Amino acid sequence: MKKFFRPLIALAIIGVCAWGNAAKAAPLVEDAPYVPENIFEWVQSTSRADYYFNKEQICYRVDKEGYIDLNTLMVPTLKTYDEVQKQDVRTKREWKSLPLAEYDRLTGAAEYLRFDLNANTVTIYAREDLDETWTALERTEEPTTHNLKDFSARDVDGIFYRTILDYAYDHQDDLLAHSLKRGKLREADQKRLEKEKKEKEKAAKKKAKKQSEKKSE
Repeated sequence: MKKFFRPLIALAIIGVCAWGNAAKAAPLVEDAPYVPENIFEWVQSTSRADYYFNKEQICYRVDKEGYIDLNTLMVPTLKTYDEVQKQDVRTKREWKSLPLAEYDRLTGAAEYLRFDLNANTVTIYAREDLDETWTALERTEEPTTHNLKDFSARDVDGIFYRTILDYAYDHQDDLLAHSLKRGKLREADQKRLEKEKKEKEKAAKKKAKKQSEKKSE
């Protein structure tokens, strides 16, 4: 899988909490660098960070044979920090005797996610601390895997992950377009997708009909 950030601006050229009211809410972190809305989807804000994922790079994994793996979703994400969170990161690095050079420029972090849709898990397989130009200050690759069932309905990370999966479900055509730039579909998967698409369209028509009938009552 390609490295999606490094830096983010280059990729852009190339290509209070608000859980239940995301459509009307907005990022809260002040003085954060510009995050292109056409590339990044804002999901939520906490008192310490704004959460985004890259909707132009979200795609299915491509295996060693060049085939698209519809069971594995790859997603680059971005968090922008407020000053308290930045200082917390610096303090923890100091405790661990880690280098602090350039960390006065810390702005946020990129995390690279891999969802196993069958196992219902998410793995953070790489992480980068970012400066104000979206260049990595440090990259670590210490994969950690979480079962999505373990997150409560109000867990911040759980909300983030579930929102990404909802987006993937609603934008499967976009995901496939991104994935087909990197790999190819097996014939069986192509048939499966066509069948699922017809079922979605059928369900949508049925839902629209019911809503129309209720309005006419």
